[in-house]
Amino acid sequence: MEPLPASLLLDHEIARKEALADKGNVMTGCPELDEYVLLGGLERGSVVGVSAEEEEMSMLVGFQFLARLVATEPTANVRVVTMLSMTELVPRLKQALVGQLSGLDGGVEGLKGKVQACFVRISISRVFDVEGLSEVVDELGQAVTVVHDGAAQGGPSTTETGRKGGEGSGVQNVGSTTNTLLPQQQPQPQPAPQSTLPDLVLITHTSSLLSTLFTGRDKDTAHNTAVLLGSHLRTLSHSPAPGGPLIMLLNTTTSSSFPSAAHNNNNNNNLDEPGPIPRTDGRERPTKHPDPTLRSIFNPLPSHRRPTPVTITEAPAPPPAAVSRNKPSFGLIFTQLLDVHLLCTRVPRTRKDREAIVAAAAAAAGTDVFNLGIRPGGVLYVWVVEVLLDEVGVYEGGKGQGQAGGGGEDGDWGWEGRRRRSREQRWGVVDVDGLGRIGDVVW
Repeated sequence: MEPLPASLLLDHEIARKEALADKGNVMTGCPELDEYVLLGGLERGSVVGVSAEEEEMSMLVGFQFLARLVATEPTANVRVVTMLSMTELVPRLKQALVGQLSGLDGGVEGLKGKVQACFVRISISRVFDVEGLSEVVDELGQAVTVVHDGAAQGGPSTTETGRKGGEGSGVQNVGSTTNTLLPQQQPQPQPAPQSTLPDLVLITHTSSLLSTLFTGRDKDTAHNTAVLLGSHLRTLSHSPAPGGPLIMLLNTTTSSSFPSAAHNNNNNNNLDEPGPIPRTDGRERPTKHPDPTLRSIFNPLPSHRRPTPVTITEAPAPPPAAVSRNKPSFGLIFTQLLDVHLLCTRVPRTRKDREAIVAAAAAAAGTDVFNLGIRPGGVLYVWVVEVLLDEVGVYEGGKGQGQAGGGGEDGDWGWEGRRRRSREQRWGVVDVDGLGRIGDVVW
């Protein structure tokens, strides 16, 4: 095989980026998240992870991206890969669609028909393990081949894939229950080909899927399987065919708190906790800290106090609730699958709410209010969404824009000497309304 010039590969990548940019980014309809945090939404043809303190929040984010896409683009198709049953999933999808459609032009007029029309463009695959997910990804990979417009298009369907769902899997319609057969027509000239890939692939319960992988196989085999899955996802999202999909993986977080000094002396079994780790030779190992791409900017590394003169009174250690932290489940194993990683953390709405939580933690004799789920009466919460990782940056599009110069701190060099703005460490505050919609906070 003869080597290819790098300029040719670059031209192909630019052409792919321009084609995806022409289709527009995927939005949520929340200005704080779309415009400020993501600087224009999520770019198609990338793999995005959403880790949330509560699994319900990650699903709200994912379903809002999905609902906004199918509600605003009449030709958009999506695929949902989930462990949920139809009775659990369909009401969530319906709630997200109603929330988005009711906020668009026309409001609630004809809402039932609009929701039904959106369901027709949603396909659902139910999986039970990583093997099932890999089968779905392979199936989508085969759809990279283009087909002519006018070919038979399947309605929204569900398939069960995996070791537990391999037998008896079928196709069910979650849209209209009646199918109208069109009369045969005379052959017409075939238009230009188009890709059969969906615009969005939404994968839920990623932490549960990875858990089944690492509990059912030895460590090395599980790691290799995860790496292979990440390679397949990137190949699918970076497909040279038009319409490379946006792939979203929904994840959870693990929560812990920085232990006090007294607690460290007696309890140090959790290796995820920052602090000295005992060694067999009596010396202390270096403190183990999470990777920077896994750590929220609101959870800085703990400072280790140096010995202070006896004349200076040492400040009391903060209560555990004041230093609680969250880390995405499966850490770097999950991160290696991604181009962009978002973290959603629940925080008290105001300082008064924060003080109420700290007081409740102190009253609970040092227990962690976040881990135990203690909710003092009257405390209100909001959600902070921040970008932990951004490997792709913001593609500005349009050749010849920008000027050559230093890379600077705003981002790395992009195409044609332009800088690509990085979204890492950008964050915003959002809230969830009564319809389950994520929106700007009204202070």
